[in-house]
Amino acid sequence: MKRIYVVEYSTLVRNRIREAIAGLGDCMIVGEAEAANDAVLDIDELNPDIVITDLLLRDGTGIDVVRRVRARHGQERPVIYVYTNHAAPNYRSVVRAAGADGFFQGTQEYSMLFEELRHVA
Repeated sequence: MKRIYVVEYSTLVRNRIREAIAGLGDCMIVGEAEAANDAVLDIDELNPDIVITDLLLRDGTGIDVVRRVRARHGQERPVIYVYTNHAAPNYRSVVRAAGADGFFQGTQEYSMLFEELRHVA
């Protein structure tokens, strides 16, 4: 069972992600946060296999989360995906450079995120 941590400011989007993950079967959400600082602390404690983070958070960005988690845990684990509806063209390269394993933009790539989770999970 793959353990997933979700970092998303919007309750509506968080609920949507939670429902989609429930449909995957071999995955479970071990924690959620709206803010970068809370997320990083929880990720340290809960040690999830996968982190899904939005770009815009209550107290920072998903890029902050990626950088801080990579600084603490290295590149191998957890797998980190950034999913956002707020994406400028250059975000994909910035997110990758920060250490994310994938970047999924808006509704057009929403299903791709869960296909990736099926593959990783």
